[in-house]
Amino acid sequence: FILLFASPVLSHSLMSTHTSLGEIAKLEVTDWGYVKMVLSVNIPFKAVNISFNVFDKMKLRDEEGKFAIGDCVKADYHYKEKFTQLDELTRMVRFDSCPICYCNLEATDAQRIDCPGCVTMNEDEHKDRISEKMQLLGSSLEQYKFSAGYKLEFLGEDK
Repeated sequence: FILLFASPVLSHSLMSTHTSLGEIAKLEVTDWGYVKMVLSVNIPFKAVNISFNVFDKMKLRDEEGKFAIGDCVKADYHYKEKFTQLDELTRMVRFDSCPICYCNLEATDAQRIDCPGCVTMNEDEHKDRISEKMQLLGSSLEQYKFSAGYKLEFLGEDK
């Protein structure tokens, strides 16, 4: 007869890992032997704080030194029961913000076509948001041609 044992503890590789880009809002050493870190993260149309209880203080360091309040970071983490468990913290020089939903995005020097935060929005909401927050630079090619640093193509312009 074969006896099988099932371990109640899941392997770390089986857990779902999450990634968030944000700014360190709080670092507080507690009397219980851990550091409470709060990460401020922009998600579509709002900011949230993610709290971590970090027992391994080496996770709060990198080759440049200790992380400090106000540092831009990329946090990889998973949930264990209802608590967030920090896996890795990476220093970022900067990150971009989506002009429509304000979600934090990895920095790029190229034009961004899509945003993972905007994918969750209805297309009509995109159009409403763009109409509220963006300005028209010119309504004809003649008005627009001296605008520095921008390129706009008018399709089907008969005038």
